[in-house]
Amino acid sequence: MTPAARIAITNRGVDPSAADRIRAQIALRTPERLNVTVFDGRDESDLAAALALPVAVCIDIQCTDPAADLPRASLLLRLSTATATRLDVADAFATALEPRFPHLADQLNGIRYAVQEAVGNAVIHGNLGLDGALRASLEELRQFAAAMEQRLGDPAHAGLPITIAARPCRGGIAVSVEDRGPGFHPPSIRPPPSAAAGGLGLAIIGQCCRRIRFSRGGRRITMLFM
Repeated sequence: MTPAARIAITNRGVDPSAADRIRAQIALRTPERLNVTVFDGRDESDLAAALALPVAVCIDIQCTDPAADLPRASLLLRLSTATATRLDVADAFATALEPRFPHLADQLNGIRYAVQEAVGNAVIHGNLGLDGALRASLEELRQFAAAMEQRLGDPAHAGLPITIAARPCRGGIAVSVEDRGPGFHPPSIRPPPSAAAGGLGLAIIGQCCRRIRFSRGGRRITMLFM
């Protein structure tokens, strides 16, 4: 069996040659058999279906270097920043986790909220490099929206990947969300004095999961659910 033959590809509207390149890249990095879905984030309308069993890895072809440096996980989703702003990523990912980790069914809402906040931070503060705290007034909100639209129109920002991965950990699961932004120094996880002060997303995440850990210079947040 050739290395590429270990990788079963489900192609959801992607040019076959691009799908074959992703298959070859993944085959070089892992000796395992994997079910991989490749999709086009500009056209995808059912992300939950793209993530459904037996898929282990799901990749948006609109990402810059879509198959580079993929972490090992039971379920992995890599999508572009632009796609993350268009689709309900958290709901699709939580839905895909349910049959894989049925013992955590009562925590799915918490997982959904935490992933939603983490992906939002990865988009705004990470890959788009925007200060989400600068939305205290209507004029600041207009400026923020204009800056976000401008950066999403720039392929250098819009194509940056966000990687969401889940793996078993200590009887529960560890879910990580990673961006390609400049990173940051994580604050203490306390509710901010106001939503405009920033940091509210991290406070919500802290209430949803057992533990939070940051790595890769603040570009990756890992949340433990048990």
